[in-house]
Amino acid sequence: PVVVGTTAFAGHLVTARSAGNGEVDALLWAAGQVGDWYEQDHRAFAVAAEAGYQWSRSRWAPWIRGGISWFSGDNDPQDGRHGTFFPMLPTVRGYSQSTLYWMANLRDIMAQVILRPRDSVTLRLDAHLLSLASPADGWYAGSGATQESGRIFGYTLRPSGGASRLMELVETSVDWRLGPHWSVNGYVGMASSGPVVRRSFASGPGTFFYLENALQF
Repeated sequence: PVVVGTTAFAGHLVTARSAGNGEVDALLWAAGQVGDWYEQDHRAFAVAAEAGYQWSRSRWAPWIRGGISWFSGDNDPQDGRHGTFFPMLPTVRGYSQSTLYWMANLRDIMAQVILRPRDSVTLRLDAHLLSLASPADGWYAGSGATQESGRIFGYTLRPSGGASRLMELVETSVDWRLGPHWSVNGYVGMASSGPVVRRSFASGPGTFFYLENALQF
């Protein structure tokens, strides 16, 4: 039987204002979770703050953004409380294009540059400084829960060994819209091997890439 039941409550504040030769934007988001996690009480939270500036009237419309996100972890696996934030309905590629990490027991310091050389082409460069919110917890990765029962849960958990530094990740992507229903997308990401990663993998850095055609109707 399924023995996980959580209630989530969240709120956000988003703003964008004209400033100089472009627009400044900011986002603040917070969420809390309460409920049951197997035999434990579930109490978890997440918070994210981001800000940026886009030179919307300049060539290529450069957009620079930065922010920090914090997703709680479990500080004591031996007590009766589960504190790891659980992303119940994730949208993977919006936040972790490589799926090398996920929004549980994570601190993510992010910088981003977006360029649009043409209306149909978007270039994006991201840099992430990633560490664990709680060294007593582990490193979570994956694309989300995929079934109600059984051993395939959709996430992997690897031990931290008491360390907190996970990896530094640099990733770039290109989206080219060839028509109203057709686009070509490419991505390359390179991740360093922090102490948490080296506990499970002997070699590094890690590289992930893909090229896809997307048809939308």
